[in-house]
Amino acid sequence: MKKLFALVMVTVLAALMTACYADGRGTYFPDSGEMQKNLTDKGYNVSIEDTDSGEHLMGGKGDTFIEFYWLDSPDDAKGLSDELAAHHANYKELRSITNSDEHGNIVFCSNGSAMDDAGIQIVEVKVGD
Repeated sequence: MKKLFALVMVTVLAALMTACYADGRGTYFPDSGEMQKNLTDKGYNVSIEDTDSGEHLMGGKGDTFIEFYWLDSPDDAKGLSDELAAHHANYKELRSITNSDEHGNIVFCSNGSAMDDAGIQIVEVKVGD
C-alpha cells in the first residue's frame, strides 16, 4: 500500500512540475536566422527575403509549410493574414500579433509540425470561461 501511495504521489508531483515548467517558458518567436537554422536542420527548404513591408521567411518539406513575416508596420497584418488564409486552406496555425513590445508586428501561417520545427513556442492563456 505504501508503494502504491508513493507511486501516486510521484506521478502527481511529476505532472505538476511539467505543467509549471511549460507555463514558465512563455511564448517565443525566434528571429529569422535562428528559425532558418532550426528548419534547415530538420530538412526544410528555406528562403528569406526582404520585402517592402518587412522580412519574409518561407519553409517547406513535403506537404508541411511555414510562412513567417516580421513586419515594419502593423497596417499590413490584417490583409496579409487574409491573404495567407486564402492561399493556404490547410493551415493549422494562423497568427497575427501587432504592436507588441516583445514581438513587434508578426504574421505567420503553418501546418503540420512546421511551427514546432521552427522553434516557435506559444503558451495559450485562457481568461475566464
